[in-house]
Amino acid sequence: MTTTPGRSGPVRRTVLAALGFVVLAATGCSNDGTANQQPSEPAASPPAATVTGTPGPPSVPATPVTPDPIPTGNPTKTPAGGLPRPAQVNSLNASAVAATVAAVTYRYDTAIDNSPSDAQRRATPWLTPAYAAQLTGGPAAAPGAEWNTWAQHRAYTTSTAVDATEDGAPPDTTTRADRSIAVTVTPIGRDRWHGTPQQYVLFITLTRDGAAAPWRVSQLQVQE
Repeated sequence: MTTTPGRSGPVRRTVLAALGFVVLAATGCSNDGTANQQPSEPAASPPAATVTGTPGPPSVPATPVTPDPIPTGNPTKTPAGGLPRPAQVNSLNASAVAATVAAVTYRYDTAIDNSPSDAQRRATPWLTPAYAAQLTGGPAAAPGAEWNTWAQHRAYTTSTAVDATEDGAPPDTTTRADRSIAVTVTPIGRDRWHGTPQQYVLFITLTRDGAAAPWRVSQLQVQE
């Protein structure tokens, strides 16, 4: 092939110029042909949402539950364990009156009584008016688990009471006497069930208006 003298120089410069343009245009490309990208700034995280709790209803204190009153048992009937008649008790003898009240207080009958308070009310003839009003007007004693067991057997109790006042106790005055009475209580079921006998000691205070007046119980406390 014949070459034309003097033509190679301009052609070479043109090619080099074109190559230079390509190089300039390709600035920013890596050796493997991929584009060099500048690291972008991380996107700003959205502000955390503020959670506002919905206030609940105001707390209301619990209303105390008042138990239903315990109705009085049948006061017209005599318990199976029996009752002494007032005329049979020597009212001028403080020990006799105290023992009578102790025995009657523990003479229960689940067939006619709703709680131990019914037996206490039956001792009213030997109580001072103020103490009798306190027992009859106050709330009835809760029956409890033991009473419920007796009721399952339709049980009643027998009771014996003896003067257990120790020597050295305060001497009697004309209008006041103090006694300690030991009581033994035995529950008996009408289904022939027998409970374990129980023993108590009662501290009893008796008062009267004068030497000729009958003794009456003005206070009774069970030894703990």
